[in-house]
Amino acid sequence: DADIVCLQEVDKDVYETFEPLLHNRGYEGVLQLGNPKKKGEGKDIPGLATFFRRSIFEKNWVIASYRASILGLTIKKGHEKGRVLALLNCHLEGAPWKHKERKDQLNAAIRKLKKADFSYSLLCGDFNGSLEDNSLALNTAIKHGYRSVYLNHPSRDISCLISPREVDPKNPNIYMVDNILHGSSLTPIAVMNVMNSSWNRKKVIKRGLPSLHWPSDHLSVGAILSFSKSSNLRTGVVANPEPKTFTNLEEERKKARSELENALSNKELKIWNKFEMAEDEQKCLNRLSPGTIEVVKKRSQAKQNFLDSLSAEKQKIIKSYAIAKKKSKAKKGQNKSKGLKKVNKQKHKAY
Repeated sequence: DADIVCLQEVDKDVYETFEPLLHNRGYEGVLQLGNPKKKGEGKDIPGLATFFRRSIFEKNWVIASYRASILGLTIKKGHEKGRVLALLNCHLEGAPWKHKERKDQLNAAIRKLKKADFSYSLLCGDFNGSLEDNSLALNTAIKHGYRSVYLNHPSRDISCLISPREVDPKNPNIYMVDNILHGSSLTPIAVMNVMNSSWNRKKVIKRGLPSLHWPSDHLSVGAILSFSKSSNLRTGVVANPEPKTFTNLEEERKKARSELENALSNKELKIWNKFEMAEDEQKCLNRLSPGTIEVVKKRSQAKQNFLDSLSAEKQKIIKSYAIAKKKSKAKKGQNKSKGLKKVNKQKHKAY
């Protein structure tokens, strides 16, 4: 239910496939292909796709830059109605040794952005430079007054991984190449854990990316931000508080998941994971077709048969995990709602 979605490495045919689907869900999309500096050149440069909710934003202006797409989105509701959010979606040079090229690409894009008319600004995308490697590009963004929502935050982790042998499990943060950076007039309320469970994290580190479970070589990053009064960020003083996390209930869910993994055999765990993944995918659908409803009924019966085949102790552990998972998801929704209410009291609405 994100209000803004930024995608990188999007081909035209892929964009044309899922753009109608997102349009039906209330989004408007903008695709930038190739090198805007030279018409017809740079066809090998992956596309940048940016989507935003039509009910909240209206496209005001578009600026094309090399490896960056910049949009001006006019806010349509709330106390910020009429103001413009500048959104920079980038996919910087990928060659590991081309630090200067990445810096120059982002610097040029930010300079173009700053010439436009806006009240708030947000940078996101694939920077191909991690939080740990003194990335010139990220340092450039910081000098321009931007700050990562993941900086010094426990939720940061791997976001890009090609081969598991490349990763030191004790210090995987060097692979946090995807990022979200905010200007001084935006405040992060919460950030999304890149790895959504210990099971996912272990599998990613063990198998690498892409895989059958993760068809991309990158994992998603996300954040909830609110509009705020000006801070001292532009002068280099970090004034914003650290983002809040969904710690307690999320830790309970992780603990329950760990107990479940220890209790079930490898075969039983594999079967349970399939049921869980299918149910999560089902929840993403707005409407179920008659055929899908029939599949759901059969899967529900198969799940019940599987649970009946387990011991009472294992059933109890699975039930505890399901409850912890449900509470954790509900808490995330409450935290978002509380963030909105708090900002409303300050007459600054968060989206």
